[in-house]
Amino acid sequence: MPEIAVLGNFVVDIIGKPIDRLPERGRLLMIDTLETHPGGNGPNTAGALGRLGAAVRVLGRGGEDLYGRFLLEKLEEWGVDTRAVARDPGAVTGLTLVPVDRTGERSFIHHFGANADFTPGDIPWSDLAGVKHLHLASFFVLPGFEGPAAAAVLTEARRRRMTTSIDVCWDRTGRWLETLRPCLPHVDYLMPSEEEARELTGKTEPVEIVTALRNEGAGAVVLKLGERGCL
Repeated sequence: MPEIAVLGNFVVDIIGKPIDRLPERGRLLMIDTLETHPGGNGPNTAGALGRLGAAVRVLGRGGEDLYGRFLLEKLEEWGVDTRAVARDPGAVTGLTLVPVDRTGERSFIHHFGANADFTPGDIPWSDLAGVKHLHLASFFVLPGFEGPAAAAVLTEARRRRMTTSIDVCWDRTGRWLETLRPCLPHVDYLMPSEEEARELTGKTEPVEIVTALRNEGAGAVVLKLGERGCL
């Protein structure tokens, strides 16, 4: 039985490089490589756990299209249980175009697809018996899980004796802590990047950031510091 459940956005990444600029209107730009990869924090996290040998089940919403089938096949290849994934025949799977410039810097052009309709009602709690930990990935790009909706999911997970964690990603709306605050008393491990955490707290120093987030109710805070590691 899976011991970890990962809930997040389902996305396929189409990565092109090098792309330093868009072509002029009506013109053609040639690039060296164009690759298709599993994306979204749900599949990425679950896939990494599966490859490490963890017993993991992924929850999300995808379309019954070419990209949706590609994601599920990859996840199953990595040892991830995909039975709890909602398949939406009326929607396309989430898609991100990722231009990478010559320095390796990435930019993102994203379409929500089926993720826009992913809600707590898609969680098959009866299928999560035995799960010990629930990880909510990509918090700010799951519209159906904003604020109180996600807090209710975390509360139910704890009622079922699961520990909980959140990885936030970038908040395109700019509301940051206003949206996340209802969840923090119900999360055991909060894992933002340094840039995300600065936006959440208004603080700049790592220890001040962690202190502010713990004062809002988060259990442990894992602050990702890029090439400097983590705190």
